[in-house]
Amino acid sequence: MPTLVVGGRHDVQCPYWCSQEIGDLMPAAQVVEFTESNHYPFLEESDKFRVIVSEFLNSPST
Repeated sequence: MPTLVVGGRHDVQCPYWCSQEIGDLMPAAQVVEFTESNHYPFLEESDKFRVIVSEFLNSPST
């Protein structure tokens, strides 16, 4: 199942390494790091977030 995993580099609630581990355990996962974000990349990097989610949803594999 195609899965998008997003994580903020500065997230203290769910450290980015957890997002990487989730991606490693899911063969069809795409992991995206938000380098300027804490726990809310959809707010902290909203433009990038919208682009990433849109591209993921419109990709042929989803």
